[in-house]
Amino acid sequence: MMNFLEFVSDHHASANIQYYMNGFLLNKIPGIKKLKLREVFSFKAVYGGLRDENNPDHSDKVFDFQKNADNIQSSYTFGSDPYMEASVGLSNIFKILRVDYVRRLNYLDHPGAPKSGIRARIKFDF
Repeated sequence: MMNFLEFVSDHHASANIQYYMNGFLLNKIPGIKKLKLREVFSFKAVYGGLRDENNPDHSDKVFDFQKNADNIQSSYTFGSDPYMEASVGLSNIFKILRVDYVRRLNYLDHPGAPKSGIRARIKFDF
Protein backbone atom coordinates (compact mmCIF):
# COMPACT_ATOMS: atom_id res chain seq x y z
CA MET A 1 0.00 0.00 0.00
CA MET A 2 3.06 2.23 -0.04
CA ASN A 3 2.93 4.90 -2.74
CA PHE A 4 5.73 5.10 -5.30
CA LEU A 5 8.66 7.06 -3.81
CA GLU A 6 6.74 7.66 -0.59
CA PHE A 7 9.77 6.74 1.53
CA VAL A 8 13.35 7.59 0.65
CA SER A 9 16.32 5.82 2.23
CA ASP A 10 19.85 4.89 1.32
CA HIS A 11 19.92 1.89 3.65
CA HIS A 12 17.04 -0.30 4.81
CA ALA A 13 15.95 -3.65 6.21
CA SER A 14 12.68 -5.39 5.42
CA ALA A 15 10.65 -8.37 6.59
CA ASN A 16 8.02 -10.33 4.68
CA ILE A 17 6.28 -13.01 6.74
CA GLN A 18 3.62 -15.22 5.17
CA TYR A 19 1.66 -17.92 6.95
CA TYR A 20 -0.15 -20.42 4.74
CA MET A 21 -2.96 -22.16 6.64
CA ASN A 22 -3.44 -24.76 3.84
CA GLY A 23 -7.19 -24.92 4.32
CA PHE A 24 -7.17 -25.31 8.10
CA LEU A 25 -10.19 -23.01 8.48
CA LEU A 26 -11.88 -23.28 5.08
CA ASN A 27 -11.79 -27.10 4.96
CA LYS A 28 -14.22 -27.15 7.90
CA ILE A 29 -16.95 -25.59 5.71
CA PRO A 30 -18.46 -28.38 3.55
CA GLY A 31 -19.36 -26.33 0.44
CA ILE A 32 -16.07 -24.41 0.47
CA LYS A 33 -13.96 -27.52 1.05
CA LYS A 34 -14.65 -28.74 -2.50
CA LEU A 35 -13.12 -25.55 -3.93
CA LYS A 36 -9.80 -26.32 -2.15
CA LEU A 37 -9.23 -22.65 -1.28
CA ARG A 38 -6.33 -21.87 1.03
CA GLU A 39 -6.14 -19.00 3.52
CA VAL A 40 -3.00 -16.88 3.77
CA PHE A 41 -1.96 -14.30 6.36
CA SER A 42 0.98 -11.99 5.79
CA PHE A 43 2.87 -9.14 7.40
CA LYS A 44 5.36 -6.80 5.73
CA ALA A 45 7.62 -4.19 7.29
CA VAL A 46 10.44 -1.97 6.07
CA TYR A 47 12.62 0.48 7.96
CA GLY A 48 15.55 2.55 6.82
CA GLY A 49 17.44 5.74 7.10
CA LEU A 50 18.93 8.49 5.04
CA ARG A 51 22.44 9.82 5.67
CA ASP A 52 22.81 13.58 5.98
CA GLU A 53 24.80 13.87 2.75
CA ASN A 54 21.81 12.39 0.85
CA ASN A 55 19.12 14.28 2.75
CA PRO A 56 17.92 17.53 1.10
CA ASP A 57 17.07 18.93 4.56
CA HIS A 58 20.78 18.82 5.47
CA SER A 59 22.55 19.16 2.12
CA ASP A 60 22.09 21.52 -0.82
CA LYS A 61 23.95 19.13 -3.17
CA VAL A 62 20.95 16.81 -3.66
CA PHE A 63 17.49 17.32 -5.14
CA ASP A 64 14.55 18.22 -2.89
CA PHE A 65 11.99 15.57 -2.04
CA GLN A 66 9.14 15.04 -4.46
CA LYS A 67 6.06 17.24 -4.10
CA ASN A 68 2.55 16.60 -5.44
CA ALA A 69 0.47 18.92 -7.64
CA ASP A 70 -0.61 20.99 -4.59
CA ASN A 71 3.06 21.57 -3.65
CA ILE A 72 2.72 19.26 -0.64
CA GLN A 73 5.64 16.97 0.13
CA SER A 74 4.95 13.38 -0.97
CA SER A 75 8.32 11.74 -0.21
CA TYR A 76 9.52 11.17 3.34
CA THR A 77 12.24 9.58 5.38
CA PHE A 78 11.24 6.96 7.92
CA GLY A 79 10.30 8.28 11.35
CA SER A 80 10.86 6.31 14.52
CA ASP A 81 8.58 3.49 13.31
CA PRO A 82 8.96 1.15 10.34
CA TYR A 83 6.33 1.11 7.59
CA MET A 84 4.04 -1.89 8.22
CA GLU A 85 1.13 -3.59 6.50
CA ALA A 86 -0.83 -6.78 7.10
CA SER A 87 -3.04 -8.84 4.84
CA VAL A 88 -5.42 -11.76 4.78
CA GLY A 89 -6.16 -13.58 1.57
CA LEU A 90 -7.31 -16.60 -0.37
CA SER A 91 -5.01 -18.61 -2.59
CA ASN A 92 -5.52 -21.55 -4.93
CA ILE A 93 -8.40 -19.79 -6.70
CA PHE A 94 -8.67 -21.65 -10.04
CA LYS A 95 -5.30 -23.17 -9.01
CA ILE A 96 -3.35 -20.02 -10.03
CA LEU A 97 -4.90 -16.91 -8.45
CA ARG A 98 -4.34 -15.33 -5.04
CA VAL A 99 -6.37 -12.36 -3.75
CA ASP A 100 -5.47 -10.45 -0.56
CA TYR A 101 -7.12 -7.70 1.45
CA VAL A 102 -4.24 -5.47 2.55
CA ARG A 103 -4.39 -2.99 5.45
CA ARG A 104 -1.78 -0.30 6.03
CA LEU A 105 -0.94 -0.15 9.75
CA ASN A 106 0.84 3.19 10.14
CA TYR A 107 1.85 6.42 8.39
CA LEU A 108 -1.84 6.94 7.61
CA ASP A 109 -1.45 10.73 7.92
CA HIS A 110 0.53 11.06 4.67
CA PRO A 111 -1.46 12.84 1.93
CA GLY A 112 -2.90 10.33 -0.55
CA ALA A 113 -1.88 7.34 1.52
CA PRO A 114 -4.37 4.49 1.03
CA LYS A 115 -5.58 2.80 4.22
CA SER A 116 -6.46 -0.49 2.58
CA GLY A 117 -6.77 -2.19 -0.77
CA ILE A 118 -7.02 -5.41 -2.73
CA ARG A 119 -3.96 -7.13 -4.17
CA ALA A 120 -4.22 -9.97 -6.69
CA ARG A 121 -1.48 -12.11 -8.18
CA ILE A 122 -1.15 -15.02 -10.52
CA LYS A 123 1.17 -17.74 -9.30
CA PHE A 124 2.00 -21.09 -10.85
CA ASP A 125 3.04 -23.85 -8.43
CA PHE A 126 4.34 -27.14 -9.71
